Amino acid sequence: MSSRRYRRWLRLRLTRARAADVDDEFQFHLAMRARELETRGHSPERAREIALTEFGDIDDARRFCRAEDEARMREYRKTLWVDNMRQDALLAIRMLRRQPAFALSTVLTLGIAIALAAAAYGVVHAYLVRALPYPDADRLVMVRPAPTRDPFPNMPRLQDVNWRIADSVFAEVIAWDLDAFTIAGADRTESVRGAWVSPGYFSALGVRPALGRAFAPSEFAPNSSVVILSDGLWSRHYNRDPSLIGRSIRLQSLDNPTRAEVATVVGVMPPDAWHINPFTEVLRPLAPGPHFPPMARLRPGMSIDEAERRLNAVALPQLGKVDPNYRLSLAGVQDEYTFRIRPALVALMGGALFLLLIAGASVAGAQTARAATRRAEIQLRIALGASPARITMQLLTESLVVALAAGLTGATIGSAVLTTVGNVVGTQLGAAIPGGVDRLALSPTLIALVVGTGTLIGAAFGLIPALVVTRVVSVAQNLGGALGSQKGAARSLASPVLRRGLIVAQVAFTMMLLAGAGLMARTILTIATTSLGFNDQHVVKGDMFLPPTRYTDAAAQRAGAERLLAGIAETPGVRGVAVSFPDPLRTFTLNDVRVRAEGGAARTDSGPPAAQYIVTPGYFDVLDIPLRDGRVFGAQDDSEALPVVIVSERLARELWPGQAAVGQQVRVGSDSMLRTIVGVVGEMHQPVESTPTPEIYVPFAQDPIPLLFVLARATGDPAELGPALQRAVARVDDRLGLGNVRRLSEMTEHATSRHRALATVLSLFALLALGLAMLGLYASLTYVVAQRRREIAVRVAVGASVWDIRALVAREGVALVAGGLALGVALSLALTRLLASQLYGVTPTDPSTFGAIVVVLGTSAVVASLVPVRQATRVQPAEIMRSE
Repeated sequence: MSSRRYRRWLRLRLTRARAADVDDEFQFHLAMRARELETRGHSPERAREIALTEFGDIDDARRFCRAEDEARMREYRKTLWVDNMRQDALLAIRMLRRQPAFALSTVLTLGIAIALAAAAYGVVHAYLVRALPYPDADRLVMVRPAPTRDPFPNMPRLQDVNWRIADSVFAEVIAWDLDAFTIAGADRTESVRGAWVSPGYFSALGVRPALGRAFAPSEFAPNSSVVILSDGLWSRHYNRDPSLIGRSIRLQSLDNPTRAEVATVVGVMPPDAWHINPFTEVLRPLAPGPHFPPMARLRPGMSIDEAERRLNAVALPQLGKVDPNYRLSLAGVQDEYTFRIRPALVALMGGALFLLLIAGASVAGAQTARAATRRAEIQLRIALGASPARITMQLLTESLVVALAAGLTGATIGSAVLTTVGNVVGTQLGAAIPGGVDRLALSPTLIALVVGTGTLIGAAFGLIPALVVTRVVSVAQNLGGALGSQKGAARSLASPVLRRGLIVAQVAFTMMLLAGAGLMARTILTIATTSLGFNDQHVVKGDMFLPPTRYTDAAAQRAGAERLLAGIAETPGVRGVAVSFPDPLRTFTLNDVRVRAEGGAARTDSGPPAAQYIVTPGYFDVLDIPLRDGRVFGAQDDSEALPVVIVSERLARELWPGQAAVGQQVRVGSDSMLRTIVGVVGEMHQPVESTPTPEIYVPFAQDPIPLLFVLARATGDPAELGPALQRAVARVDDRLGLGNVRRLSEMTEHATSRHRALATVLSLFALLALGLAMLGLYASLTYVVAQRRREIAVRVAVGASVWDIRALVAREGVALVAGGLALGVALSLALTRLLASQLYGVTPTDPSTFGAIVVVLGTSAVVASLVPVRQATRVQPAEIMRSE
């Protein structure tokens, strides 16, 4: 009979028994009343009839009594269950106090794994689960042109679309125009990033200034002269002076030079104000016009797919003739923001969960071994009448106590870890935490979730020793005595299948973590050993722009750049200086251009793509970019000279394979002008760039641009050069400011920070998992030796050699590790596919990485087996025989 049918049969029997008791009670009282009436002279039939009448509705009375009996039984069972749980918990605590080393090791093993899982989930929750700090954030979407097959399609002007036609799709639209501003502070002038924002910016995002007010509707006009500052800029430039509200400041716009330079500060944003684009240090009202809205809020009940279909139906007809594959796409703001870091976050969470499973399996193995040492106690309790369920509940309660203690420990450590690393999480992942660092902390709800999840996992693994106990109960009962055949009971308690399964699972999960860590380590090694093609050490980069109201034309921009370079070159500690656009790491770029050799096709997209740089003559010396052929730019390459360019050696090979590139002529992008190649330089490589793009360089004097990236090579410590550069710029023109001054090497490290952080964390998880797996293997083999001492003694007595005994124990370890490796290969392939987007210079199935993992696991298994193998060879047959 199955357990379910047995329980149903038992409930039916108990219910029938209680119903029979109630019937017997009623029949007894009826019989007694009828007998009393008979003594008064009534006939038996009349006496029973009168008794039934006096009792009333006997069926209703039966139902009432049965219901009351059921309620009392339920209350009794509940009280009994609570009392049993209390007794089991107290007994579990006493048992653990008797073995403090076991209790401490299991609590710390599981607690540390829970802590790491809690910290990982805290990060994942802040980015992927927790809603963005906006009202109804799930209805905020990003509006983007969808990619087409043609990398250079006939791109329409989305600004010319009448976006009011989308009112049926969007409840609000959020438009902004990114800009750079030069702002004059109390002691210095600085170039900062800002934007012109539409009225929906504040209402749709639900943000308001912490000081002052938002823009009034009347201030969204072409001649508006109001401004809102970020908290950081207010603190940095104005020392958090509250009297700044209502005062005028001087700031110059790069893209809108005709707008008023003097603006009134009407508000300061709160410190935790966050937006998906970082251009928020200066906010100014965007004048009405046909502005493309990159962000919008969907109407209630509108799905993203339906909104996208409707948007394209009304917008595409206004775009004219475009690529047939062109369309507008919508994506949730949170999905768009976390797109690049999502694989890293999922891998981080997956690694933490697998480590938690490995720790749980390790604790389960320890509890199983501990249960085996308690066989005498358990058999005695069986002999005294304890049921299998009662013993199982006691062991499960012990597991719950350990798991609860581990959960509380893990939540405490996890919160401390998040507090410690919170300030660097955004930097390491390359994406700021939505809403600020405070949203990374574990809330009471998350702490309860962590403790509850850890407790459930610990209890789930605690079922394993409990299930083992049910086996020993049946064995003892079959043997006919509670105290008989301890060897048979011990073998049942050992549960070889469960014990081996735990070790195999630990080895498999460990291999998976080692595979992820190994591939990320290979990625970091490849990044570190791949030359950038330029020297980023001792180079400082700063951003600035030349205000078009004062540097009105190309001649003025050329003259201004020359004065800046001359002034900075005279600064002590500067070995060389240059100006470029964009910077070497392309943190702010124009679209790549197509380069066509003379005589090529007329289409602008027919040549190979190249990254265009506009640079001054000292650029190649400052970055130590080697010259391969020809010459670099010089003073002779001015606006009056013939147009010239310098190309990278890769572009030269693509355009003129086997020929000299110097002296050839090309057209760059849509420019019809022919430019002569005067030099070929070495190739530059962006960090973690999967498909390198060749470079083409245009002299600044022949194609000036107001947005400048200043690069200066320091003779000493580059950290001390930043303030000196800002002072040098101010000496040349006190209305120019140099902002975002950073070491170029720091920017390079930032570009690879996500890969290094993921490699570090996965390596930590893998090392902890390897230690737990090998500890489990050691414990398992030690237990095998202890259980097979008599067999080993007999083998020795009949002539088995030391190597035979070693092979006997080693085979057990080899089988476990081999099984774990076989399962681990399949799991590792699944994980490495997830990491594919984070890898650089290595494939997800890299044979050398997997080979190294097999060697590491094999070597570790050998080390873990040394002590058990040595113990097996020291078994003395005479001692075993005397003990029996």
